[in-house]
Amino acid sequence: MVVLEKGYSSVITVPIESKLFENGHVFVEGEITSESVDAIKKQIMYLIGAFLDKPIYIHIDSPGGDINAGLVLYDVIQAYADKIYLVCTGRACSMAAVLLASGKKGHRYMLSNSEAMVHEPLIANQFSGNCSSIKATSERLIEIKEKINKLLANHTGKSLKQIDKATSFDNYLNAQEAVELGLVDKIVSFKDIMEENTDG
Repeated sequence: MVVLEKGYSSVITVPIESKLFENGHVFVEGEITSESVDAIKKQIMYLIGAFLDKPIYIHIDSPGGDINAGLVLYDVIQAYADKIYLVCTGRACSMAAVLLASGKKGHRYMLSNSEAMVHEPLIANQFSGNCSSIKATSERLIEIKEKINKLLANHTGKSLKQIDKATSFDNYLNAQEAVELGLVDKIVSFKDIMEENTDG
């Protein structure tokens, strides 16, 4: 999609994503991969350098994806937590829910008809191997589970025991339930986000 913009001597077409990006809007859409995170990381780096005093809004609509890639974006968000606002504009599942929760308190929003889902880490692909390989994979999954649950406990204010229970199954949450679990701070309207961005 493009918008028309009047240039010096003619009308030019500009991708709408570029116009939104200029106003501090970044999008985590679809599966989280190393490629998508690399692109988002570069966008945030540019916005931080070009617009020092301008807030950044990360809109999340994702089923989750690669945990290691997601943790890279998590680190970026932590580095600039004061500037970054996270908004669930559809769904924030699995790793995407962790990213949504990772924002600074008061900077985590959710539209009223959006949903979140938390669960234990999954094995992405079927695997085979000897007993030692399977044991090592199982131990690694437990390590990842403990790490993610500690992050969620820290950002939600819930106890590790509460988070362990909440993530023990595919736990789908509506907006109000996401607030109660501590994944987000506030349910907002789309208009609220646009007005806050304009005011910022």
